[in-house]
Amino acid sequence: MVGNAKGWCNCNCLSIFKDNEIEAAAKRVEDMSIMSGDRTILEILKSPGLNPYKVVEMFNNFRPYVEVKHQNNVLYREPTPEEWAKVKQEKKINKDKKAEVKKMKMKCEKVES
Repeated sequence: MVGNAKGWCNCNCLSIFKDNEIEAAAKRVEDMSIMSGDRTILEILKSPGLNPYKVVEMFNNFRPYVEVKHQNNVLYREPTPEEWAKVKQEKKINKDKKAEVKKMKMKCEKVES
């Protein structure tokens, strides 16, 4: 296919796509001008923070190996009781699911034998 840098064919058989691209670019410019004029459209999002599993992992597995002067960093803080409970509960659920899958596999192997 012979064409320009954008990949458009010289015979303009893809001109409809070129027009759509130009319209989309114009729409983006229009949207940006609307948003920059009215700052109330944008809202500041609050970070959800660290995942409870990551907090427990960082505290248990990494904090012991971090220099003492950096152990007070928020990344290595001790998990809250709620975070400990959530991680413990999820681990129990995952353990039960794995046991159930293993039990079903064993049952299937007995049937096939």
